[in-house]
Amino acid sequence: MQPMEGPESLVAPRHATWLELFFDLVFVASIGVISHGLSHSHDGHVSLKQLTDFVLQFFPIWWIWASHTLYLNRLDTYDRVQRILTLSVIFLLINLSAMFGGNVLVHTSEFILVYTAIRLLIAFMYFWSQFGGGHLQSYARQMCVATLLGALISCGALAFAGEHRVAVFYLGIVLEMALVAFVSRKIRLTRQDRKHLVERIGLMTMILLGESIISLVASLQDRAGETPNLIAMMFGFILIGAIWWIYYGSFYLLESAREIRRGITLLYTHLIFAMGLVMLANLIGLTMRDEIDSESFRMLTLFGLIFFYIGKQVSYFKAIPPHRINNVVFTLTCVSIGAFSTYLPNPTLALVGVTFAMLTYVFMHYTWTLPKDVSAYLEVSGKARRC
Repeated sequence: MQPMEGPESLVAPRHATWLELFFDLVFVASIGVISHGLSHSHDGHVSLKQLTDFVLQFFPIWWIWASHTLYLNRLDTYDRVQRILTLSVIFLLINLSAMFGGNVLVHTSEFILVYTAIRLLIAFMYFWSQFGGGHLQSYARQMCVATLLGALISCGALAFAGEHRVAVFYLGIVLEMALVAFVSRKIRLTRQDRKHLVERIGLMTMILLGESIISLVASLQDRAGETPNLIAMMFGFILIGAIWWIYYGSFYLLESAREIRRGITLLYTHLIFAMGLVMLANLIGLTMRDEIDSESFRMLTLFGLIFFYIGKQVSYFKAIPPHRINNVVFTLTCVSIGAFSTYLPNPTLALVGVTFAMLTYVFMHYTWTLPKDVSAYLEVSGKARRC
């Protein structure tokens, strides 16, 4: 006889809605526009400025996705008002994406105005949720205020110019993120909400991996009529497969991990994880097209691997204590092998080395980490399926 798991066991499983999936697709399309500047080199060189511009442009788009995801995770009723407001956010996000380019925040006011309009829509969604009843009315009211404050500060950047404009704009985002984390401190996700949040993050990652495949195919098309770099193509695909395996191999644990209480850590760390994933995807494309020098390869590899692993491992470090030592050791091993690989004679061989580093992590993780019993840190005792 199976033991009852409490009232939540009677609740139907909650999954991402079709509208959420649509939102994810638009978000990833926006990321594709942002990463365009990172996917092209100048005489084989990718500058630090290109990388910095990518990070700065990625941040506000990710925060739109993350804050909207957080709202739907806790207050979604899938009613007509929420659908209309979400579609309005999507429409503005599409327009925002069209404004990307070098120094976009320095030279345009439209970007800040459209971004502010999106924040105001999300604030209104929280305001509207106050009238829906339930125990989260106070939470909705506080989140509305936090979102408004962040929006007003970011919009206040219009009063400045140059670097000061950029600083004030991002100050609004960082302050809002801090306020959201503070307001959420008393929230405890139900099992269904946690599974929904993990699913949304996992789906977003899967779509980003799909973008990596699109980049791989596009790189082949760019060399139509030429002999393709078969080694880079093969190991580029193996690298993407290894990334999938590393990410999803133990992802099921997060759905039931007791320490994923509010989801803030899991959500926020995926900012740098997603940036690292996009960097590695562009690294593969540039190598396949023979458009990257060793110095640029080294920069993208180090930033990509460090961002990828930090973003992935923090949640596991917090939620699954028995995995901590192994995760740290394996991460350092993989990053070290990848770093040494960048000193091989050319980027193609270096890509082979980075792929070997990822495969090494997969082997060590499945051999020494996953066999450990972590059931004491999960809310369910049933066996979970591994990828």
